[in-house]
Amino acid sequence: MDILFEEMLLMFFNHPYLVPFICGFIAEEVLIVTTIISGEGTIPFYSILLFGFLGIVTSDIFWFLFIKIKPLMIFSKKIGKEREKIAAKTKLKNFPPPINLKSYVFTKFTFGLRTWGIFYCSVHKMPLKKFIIHTSIATAIWMIVMISLAKLVGKALFTYFNLTNDIGGIIILIFAILIVWVFISKLIMSKLVK
Repeated sequence: MDILFEEMLLMFFNHPYLVPFICGFIAEEVLIVTTIISGEGTIPFYSILLFGFLGIVTSDIFWFLFIKIKPLMIFSKKIGKEREKIAAKTKLKNFPPPINLKSYVFTKFTFGLRTWGIFYCSVHKMPLKKFIIHTSIATAIWMIVMISLAKLVGKALFTYFNLTNDIGGIIILIFAILIVWVFISKLIMSKLVK
């Protein structure tokens, strides 16, 4: 297990700009884990902020354009109709669509809504320029909050590791934090969907 951890640290040292970009492109949660792991300073914090931001925004633009492919557009419209049926029966009908910047920011913080928000904007023909502005602002807000917290958690975990040399405990704590975050997001959604 220590060898795997050392290999990950070596990868971070060798690619301090590419790793945050790829992690941000894959998923915001992966960028959170990367930030926690880099809590010891393996990747400069500015690199995580800048290249992670670029990775997330690039991913959002990719999905925004990808859903516009004709066969996928038909599928996404069906999803939209299903959402409208569900929304008519729930509190979601009062929730403004993510074309509104404030509600788009909300989709960034709620587990499982990010992709839906991107698809919604794409299907409802939001101009690409407006989408880029929305996703950039929402991502910046998300990063200020979540990546800053992840950095603090990473520093705390590495302090714990330096005191105890317990890598298994750190891995368990990282996954526990992610599980709590997913649970809180689902709890918020359950309150909206009642």
